[in-house]
Amino acid sequence: MSKLSLFVPGLFGPNILPPMGQITIPPTLEKYLRFSAHHELLTNSFIRTLWHIFGCSNTQQDCPVAAVTRLVDDDQDVEGVWIRADPVYLRPDPQSITLLDNASFQLLKHEALIFAAEVQDIFTTKNMLLQAPTNNRWYIKLTESPKISTTPIHDVVGCNAGKYLPVGEDKTQWDKLSNEVQTVLHQCPLNKKREECGEFPINGLWMWGGGELPTPPKPVWTHVFSDEVTTRGLSILSGTSYYDLPSGIEDIADQITTDANVLAVLSFGLQHKQYANFEGWQDFIAYLEENWLLGIELLLKKNRVATFELITEKQIFTLTKYSFLQFWKKHKALQSYA
Repeated sequence: MSKLSLFVPGLFGPNILPPMGQITIPPTLEKYLRFSAHHELLTNSFIRTLWHIFGCSNTQQDCPVAAVTRLVDDDQDVEGVWIRADPVYLRPDPQSITLLDNASFQLLKHEALIFAAEVQDIFTTKNMLLQAPTNNRWYIKLTESPKISTTPIHDVVGCNAGKYLPVGEDKTQWDKLSNEVQTVLHQCPLNKKREECGEFPINGLWMWGGGELPTPPKPVWTHVFSDEVTTRGLSILSGTSYYDLPSGIEDIADQITTDANVLAVLSFGLQHKQYANFEGWQDFIAYLEENWLLGIELLLKKNRVATFELITEKQIFTLTKYSFLQFWKKHKALQSYA
């Protein structure tokens, strides 16, 4: 029996009340939430939920995202222990240091290489190797697994970075490493040029997702569509057919055959939750409604899809064609599902 699953991190938007306390929920989304069966996941973040829905077990300190995304960014060198070191802007605020990622700034390739070269000696003296195969995803190769637990960057963007520093036996050495990097980047002439041009400086690296490439999980999905690199890496790891995310459900419908198990990951709405952007989030769920959700009820009723799942970081909402017969289910406020 065919199944279609949409994983939409950030579906329920920012965690604080919107202006005037008003939330407009599109009618199809409201209908699907109301009639669905839903259950809570043991996960509560984008990365851990992604790991869960790909059937990955994890015995390492972190979900080893760095090793997995290297399958996309540089598949010629994936052996050993890797940790991500993503360039960020650490914005000083009155009560905190807020982490901003590349959704808030543009980092060109030549700039990334200059910044990486500036801090390379810090890592070399510690028997580490820093690589910057992409503008916004950098990597450190280690000689052994770090004895720390880190927080994925997705969970820190827009938040006080000080609350999400590494924990564990090696915490002190990694905090010191981060401080050394920040000091060198702060003094880098390129940052002065960026600020003169109205760009945020790159004044830190967020280190996270360390470990070795995990054992490939058994394939859960027949087709995966996504706009996001970790999903692509997990698809490669599991031997699953991967496609770039199309503009809407119509471009996926033809792939849904009798025994298909199709996953689409729409991660780009997460930034509106991270940056508390209510207008952007409302535009995103309007797009989700028009391009993805409107056609799904018809696919269910025509038996093109036996089961539809709407997945968030914490929950799975499940629909079949019979779900819509539950006329007694009443409308609830969107916040009650979050």
